Amino acid sequence: MTLRTPSKLNVHVFTEGVDKSTYAYPSLEAFAKGVEACGDTVDLVTKRKYSPCDIAVIFGDVREGQGKEKRMPFKAEVKGRHIRRGLVVIDTAILTRASAVGSTYRRIGIDGLLRDEADFANEDMPSDRWKKLSAHAGLEVQPWRKDGSHITIALQRPLDASLKSSERLRPDMYKSWLLSVVTELQRKSDLPVHIRPHPGSMGQQQEEQWLESVQNDLPDTVFWDTRKMPFKEAMKDCKLCVTYNSGAGVDAALLGVPIMACNAGSFAWDVALHEPGQWAPSTPYTPDREQWLNNLSYVEWNLEEIAQGLPWKHLRHRLVKQL
Repeated sequence: MTLRTPSKLNVHVFTEGVDKSTYAYPSLEAFAKGVEACGDTVDLVTKRKYSPCDIAVIFGDVREGQGKEKRMPFKAEVKGRHIRRGLVVIDTAILTRASAVGSTYRRIGIDGLLRDEADFANEDMPSDRWKKLSAHAGLEVQPWRKDGSHITIALQRPLDASLKSSERLRPDMYKSWLLSVVTELQRKSDLPVHIRPHPGSMGQQQEEQWLESVQNDLPDTVFWDTRKMPFKEAMKDCKLCVTYNSGAGVDAALLGVPIMACNAGSFAWDVALHEPGQWAPSTPYTPDREQWLNNLSYVEWNLEEIAQGLPWKHLRHRLVKQL
């Protein structure tokens, strides 16, 4: 256990040696500036060598795959030493991700990245931040839709770490989930089910092969070409948007499309149905979204706010309790 004074925390921001031109580096650099601005001690650690600290900060979760063999064991070590003992994780935005300023926002939480794994200290939050963030990002909340001509299943990449389990098992697990959901939805309604692959899957041989195998098992289901079908277009006249735990659920909820999020890691979980058995085609699920948006707006911060230390101030009291 590290030693610290009651008034100061010793924070190490681990860059894992990534290049300064990457998306991750300015996020970590800004966070280090924010910690310093708040009066705590901070070190921007560029080498892949752990050094003792009260709080460790990393970008992204531990991933598998080619090209990550050097960085991931080190990140796993940092995570193993600090999870539930002072770990901050930074990653891409959720609420603002589809907006013009989405690239400047970052999700920042304690111990993880998903709704059911991380602590964002965002329970019962006031509306101040939602008003500020929505104005900056140009976010508008459309009225809930009461009708529609089809169901859309918005896919994630079949190797995406947010699907959990080991990378080797994810494609088969995700395929089983997808086939099961399509079958159950078709039992409940005559509405056509359309599937929208993740844009990142296009051009990836392994992922395109996975999509081909799914299409073979669902020959009567429409698969949209995401290169020609933007997400907003796919949501037109959509009665229900189904996801596993994709951020697409948040995008759909903002557009007013009723949603089904089947895994608690989804940031749309609090305003979604969770399984096909809950869905009644004649009675759309249209809960109030105000508190959900107030809470979700405290999950992400732009780089300027991060450098000012706003997310650090927001999370610090929770981190102190872990030490």
